[in-house]
Amino acid sequence: MTKTTIGVGILGAGHGLGYEHLFTHEVADLVTAIGAETQPSPSFGEALQVQHVLHAVEQSAGQNSIWTATSGSAGQPASTALQGLAGN
Repeated sequence: MTKTTIGVGILGAGHGLGYEHLFTHEVADLVTAIGAETQPSPSFGEALQVQHVLHAVEQSAGQNSIWTATSGSAGQPASTALQGLAGN
């Protein structure tokens, strides 16, 4: 996550942000990237990759924790599927 200016100066040094503040910063980073017409980070493609990994973890757990490969759309390797989404 990139550094944003939301809340700067509100909390003094040593004060941690709460769990809910993470989402405020994520939205600020997303909106900033959209406004700058740049790819947000993490991107939607990266989020899709995470979902493929989580799906593989669930499948593996149901099959005595065997190795389970991740896959993208239509059985493509996830990296190939992500290239199409990211415009690479």
